[in-house]
Amino acid sequence: MINGYVEEPGVIYRVHQNGYNDPLFRLNYKSYLKNTLLYAGSRQLSIYSGVNNAKIVDTVYTFKDSTSYSGFVYGLPGDAKFIVSEDKSIADLGDNAGLRFFHLADGVDDVNITIGNETSPVFTRTEQQDSTNIATNQVFVAKASGSTTIVAKNAAGTEIARRENYDLKPGRYYSIILIGDATSTELPLYIGLIEY
Repeated sequence: MINGYVEEPGVIYRVHQNGYNDPLFRLNYKSYLKNTLLYAGSRQLSIYSGVNNAKIVDTVYTFKDSTSYSGFVYGLPGDAKFIVSEDKSIADLGDNAGLRFFHLADGVDDVNITIGNETSPVFTRTEQQDSTNIATNQVFVAKASGSTTIVAKNAAGTEIARRENYDLKPGRYYSIILIGDATSTELPLYIGLIEY
């Protein structure tokens, strides 16, 4: 679970398993929790505001056996959004790193992502994620490992966020996320990386 929901102090989420021992997890803004074990099958997922414990997301998702997933909560206060992606590995990643990009930010339309010294964007004209376009962007692409810079630009080509000197480890997978609010000085746009 990855928290890009721009409300402090964060969110609390609950996965309803079998009616007992339902785990509760607290996630601050810009944080994530790896390796949460869930039972296969349809599971209700509830996400609550860390401010007043109000339920902000209530959904049911069917989890398949022997499959890895990433869940993303994002949006502005009063307009929480949630998506789930399947995490599928690349057949022969070798010494490369597997990358994918999720646009979860508010206040900015299409986003292009360049990596390292590449002049052409690796991820182009990416709209804010929702359940209709998640399948396209959940696929990892292989890129050279090592220290790199990741730059996000809007549709006009203006740089809107940058992450420098990030070490992509060989054989590892990363979700690049753009979170925050382009109209806010308190919660500006931010490029995060989740390593798998």
